[in-house]
Amino acid sequence: LTFGRVLEAKASPNGVGLALLQVTQKHDASIDEVVHVLQADPTLTGRILKMANSAAFAATQPASTVRAAAMRLGA
Repeated sequence: LTFGRVLEAKASPNGVGLALLQVTQKHDASIDEVVHVLQADPTLTGRILKMANSAAFAATQPASTVRAAAMRLGA
């Protein structure tokens, strides 16, 4: 999971990283659940947006929302 790479880089001190792992391990998790958890941590949100807009995930339009970034990264 791509989010795992972000979380490994720097763990979220407020438990958002753990909550994100729990949500993404659910078989019936929705993108809205993932976005809700991501938005609880501004630093992690910035990292997700930066990764989604990196050359590795290049697209014609930049991801400007957490939802768009999560979709691009395969949440």
